Amino acid sequence: NPAGRQITLELNTDNMPSISVVDGSGKRIHVPVLRSDKSAVLTLEGLAPGMYILQVKSKTTIENYRFVKQ
Repeated sequence: NPAGRQITLELNTDNMPSISVVDGSGKRIHVPVLRSDKSAVLTLEGLAPGMYILQVKSKTTIENYRFVKQ
């Protein structure tokens, strides 16, 4: 499913991971992130339509998720 205005992440960790967005060329893109205790909301309104990678990095793991901004 393509993403529109925002992506909400449910975080299953006690330590707050690093969250970043990378475009198709590998460039890290600044995306505002609003964090709460166990979730994070990424605002995507400034992104151009296309494919991106959402990277969630904790102390022990790095997880990458592809998403499409419509």
